Amino acid sequence: MKSRGFTFIEVLISIGIIAVLLVTVVSLYFALAHARMKQQVIAEVEEQGQTAMTLLLNTVRNAHSVTSPTPGTSANSLTLVTYATSTTPTVFSVSASTLFIVEDNGLAIALTSPHVVLSNLTFQNLSNTNTLGSLRVQFTLSYASSTRQDSNYSTVFYGAATVRRVTR
Repeated sequence: MKSRGFTFIEVLISIGIIAVLLVTVVSLYFALAHARMKQQVIAEVEEQGQTAMTLLLNTVRNAHSVTSPTPGTSANSLTLVTYATSTTPTVFSVSASTLFIVEDNGLAIALTSPHVVLSNLTFQNLSNTNTLGSLRVQFTLSYASSTRQDSNYSTVFYGAATVRRVTR
């Protein structure tokens, strides 16, 4: 009578098949985790950039006038005169790779998080002398990863706004 059981070869083949399946599943898991991390990095940079640009451009549109940069020049900071005395002057500038807003010479409020690095901030005043002010804004935003080089992401944001004429 034959004994019921597996031969050594059958056990080795089973272990080999299980090992291949296990390696495939683990590889797939790590690939998906990496893709998820990359998408989170891209989303963080895009969201921060869009939020900062929208706030900046809306503030320009609702300002009374542009003080700096002067017409026809560029600068890495922006000074606006607003209609509210509690927010005049409003200054946008970069310090330690972070975009800040300062209203009425008060505390600087960070508009970007420490997870991103802002660079190449340029405000170009396209207006003519004695006009309200038209600005072009450009900056580069990058993900600040000190540990994983494969999670780096950087993009350039562009925007333009003109001070609206408000009749009071």
